[in-house]
Amino acid sequence: MNDMEAAGVQVINHSVVWFGAAFYDGSGPICDTTDVAESNGVLWVNAAGNSRNNHHLATFTDSDGDRRHEFSAGQNYNTINLTAGNVVSLILNWDGYPRTSTDYNLYLYNAVPSPGEVCANNPKCVASSEDNQRNGPGPPPIEAIDYNATLTGTHYIVVEKESSSTPHLPLTLFSIGPALGIKTRASSLVQPADCSSVLAVGATNLTDGPEGFSSEGPTTDGRDKPEISAPDRVQTSLSGSFTGTSAAAPHAAGAAALVLAANPGYLVTQLRNQLTMTAHDVSATGFDYRTGFGRLSLDADGDGFNHDDDNCVLISNATQLDTDTDGAGNACDEDDDGDGLTDIFEAGIGTDPLLVDSDSDGWSDYDEVAWDGDATDYNPYHPVTNPTGTDLNANSADTDGDGLPDGADPEPLGTVMADGDLAPLGSPDGMINAADYLIAVRIVLGELSATSLALAHGDVYPVGAPDGVIDMSDLVLLLGMVME
Repeated sequence: MNDMEAAGVQVINHSVVWFGAAFYDGSGPICDTTDVAESNGVLWVNAAGNSRNNHHLATFTDSDGDRRHEFSAGQNYNTINLTAGNVVSLILNWDGYPRTSTDYNLYLYNAVPSPGEVCANNPKCVASSEDNQRNGPGPPPIEAIDYNATLTGTHYIVVEKESSSTPHLPLTLFSIGPALGIKTRASSLVQPADCSSVLAVGATNLTDGPEGFSSEGPTTDGRDKPEISAPDRVQTSLSGSFTGTSAAAPHAAGAAALVLAANPGYLVTQLRNQLTMTAHDVSATGFDYRTGFGRLSLDADGDGFNHDDDNCVLISNATQLDTDTDGAGNACDEDDDGDGLTDIFEAGIGTDPLLVDSDSDGWSDYDEVAWDGDATDYNPYHPVTNPTGTDLNANSADTDGDGLPDGADPEPLGTVMADGDLAPLGSPDGMINAADYLIAVRIVLGELSATSLALAHGDVYPVGAPDGVIDMSDLVLLLGMVME
């Protein structure tokens, strides 16, 4: 921490957890260190831990007077499944820091321990921890076992109190290895995630589900933790899927650095609040002990909506107005009414960018202006209309007097020269060739009927003043166009 501060670091990520330094209640020397960081303007971000299924918390209970803790009614041992050749660490500590006269011992058996059975010289007792906490200022209230299993199968954990006359204190047992048979998922946070000066980060998977192993709040003294969650299962240079709160915490630290870069005057409290206030609520509604205030999500445009809930992520849109309900707010939607015409284009032609049908004539603005004047893509069944006022063909059946009614005229406001492009029939391809001539021949012979579209393209005689029919005169001109 001192080195980080000396380097000018303002956000620390600590993807490490510590066992046994305190009773996970925000006290102890590790929290003293994070407290100093906070007082010096450093935000400490920490992994919550991956111990949700590897934790037991209870007040020492001994209803039968055998000085062994009852993990459940009538059962004075816990279970753990070990694999030969694998190492497990068991950490027991109890609420007697920094020193206590209540002395607990920790034992591991490879078979069910019998009533009154002791560990000494017992082949069933494969590991033990028996520090003396009862005689004056001795070791802190912690016992720990590191054991390399020689057998595969169920093993049995026993917590025994040295003297029945000392108080029954709350205790916690963690396994660094397989899950415990009798577990307490609540309050499974590990230091320094429990420290008040730390932003504790739980893990959510890539579909926003809280990871089953991610340590759960509250702290053992009842404070709300973790504050936030972030994604894990991410790809790194060393792993195709980096899983755990150690993967989640760096996301939050990186996000904190971005917020601080945008707001360099922020105090640590402001920085923490910004991350928690903008989080995207997942899991249970509101704050919960698995994901905190939600999964990490920022608010880059400062409009009060995080990236997951904002319909314009990078443009402030406090009203979240979305006229066409397409998910893109009006502030960043190029076509607010969703009619196919951009807002800029509609401003240029005088139509309303917030109305699909500006003149309320039953035809959308797009349909009224979509035809671009190219006879090859003209729809003869569409009336020629004016998107800002009265339809043209309502005023005149042939506005430009060229012999074609407005509804079938490729240029209703002025005469257009037919181009002879007839093929494929009903979908001209923009080229003049023998296929167009053959279709014209069939029309002249009466084998095909001349549609409005065909007339718009194939009625080429007289040039510039078509006569409304396709006949031999048109064939002669069309043949010349093909020969060219």
